[in-house]
Amino acid sequence: MKERPIERSIMRFNAVFILALSLLLALLVYGISARTLTRQYNTRLRGVVNHIVGTLDKADLEECIRTGIPSEKYGQLQLLLNDLVDDHELLYVYLCIPRDDGSGIMVSVCSSVSAAERAAGNGEPDPLMAELEGYTAEELAPYIDAFVNRPQVSYFYNSSDYGKCYTACVPVAYKGSVIALCCADLPVSEMRAGVLLPIFGTVLLTMAVGMIFSAILRAWLKKNVIGPVLQLEESTRYFALKSHDQKDPERMVYFSPKICTRNELESLSESICKMTSDMKDYVENILSAETWARQAQEEAKGMSRLAYQDALTHMKSKAAYDAKDAELAQEVVNGEAEFAIVMVDLNNLKKINDNYGHENGNRYIIGSCKIIGDIYRHSPVYRVGGDEFVVVLQGEDYGNREALLHQLEERFAESSAREDREPWERYSAAFGMAEYAGGEGEDVDDVFRRADERMYACKKRMKVTRE
Repeated sequence: MKERPIERSIMRFNAVFILALSLLLALLVYGISARTLTRQYNTRLRGVVNHIVGTLDKADLEECIRTGIPSEKYGQLQLLLNDLVDDHELLYVYLCIPRDDGSGIMVSVCSSVSAAERAAGNGEPDPLMAELEGYTAEELAPYIDAFVNRPQVSYFYNSSDYGKCYTACVPVAYKGSVIALCCADLPVSEMRAGVLLPIFGTVLLTMAVGMIFSAILRAWLKKNVIGPVLQLEESTRYFALKSHDQKDPERMVYFSPKICTRNELESLSESICKMTSDMKDYVENILSAETWARQAQEEAKGMSRLAYQDALTHMKSKAAYDAKDAELAQEVVNGEAEFAIVMVDLNNLKKINDNYGHENGNRYIIGSCKIIGDIYRHSPVYRVGGDEFVVVLQGEDYGNREALLHQLEERFAESSAREDREPWERYSAAFGMAEYAGGEGEDVDDVFRRADERMYACKKRMKVTRE
């Protein structure tokens, strides 16, 4: 099943590459255009505000600001601002005084009225020394900074009643003191349009060139790469279908396609022909080796089962416990060990063997083992001696170890007390459990030894109780 054909993968990569290239070029064009336009707009705005400051009568303006009475030259300044806002296609041209007292007031000294505003009937500028309220501290901050700290032209973005704009302002000084700010606003939408148009053009051009390149690349790939690869794929797939489970080497024939690309694909085709020829020569030996290996594997499995399974109880054997012991020892070394060992020693087995025969003794062992397996159904049970069993608790059984040990004690106590049963059906055992504590130098043998000691202590208590 062709989940990812080569041609589709290549064309997808090519499309992603073109998109990434378009994005990269758009970012580059954006950066270059933004810097270029910003320099142009700075020059444009700087020329306006410097022209105003250079032509106005500062002494007359200071008198107007101090008295609040417009003069004849103030009227000429008003007309100049109106002409500049129209001639330079600006948003707003004005002189102002920002208040640095937290009041949020901007004092209007003189402001422009564009031709469009005059035509719409909004031809009245702000009165001289009108206090414009509602400015936030953030909006006034760049004006105050320019008024106090910036002797040259400064530029910043701000919001006004006309919308988002780009502002240039320069202090108007008279006798060493700043008396007002001369400002000019340019709409940000104009700046954005000047940046976005080159970006769109660049992206469209890149996409068009990319589509032409993709068409050429696809045609070249079909002739020199995809076509030969498909021929090789078809031939090898047919050979694989014919050779699957084939027992007759003579039927394993590979039909080589004619590939004349003079590159690695032609070499690959020749190598496949040689490989299939060698396979045909070796198949008979491989089939013979497969038969021998299968027989050996079955024998190995049988030997493994015999070695790791107790013949009487079908529980795990002493050899299996030795392997588990090595596994636990490695977990201790790795710091991953979390386990407990339960030792179980059957009582009365010798007495049953001596008085009732070994056959009933075996039944006694099997019945006792069934109780252990029922309780510890999620843990391996090992028969390590004639009447000795070991249970390794991990995972769920380890978490419930105390409850499970209590269940084991109850089950054997209940069975041992059943006087209505035959002696070999009254199962009795002593047990001891120890957990791996993770102490320094502690190993699996230490846990086994503690469990064995507790088991023998249990056996002594049971013997005293019986007596």
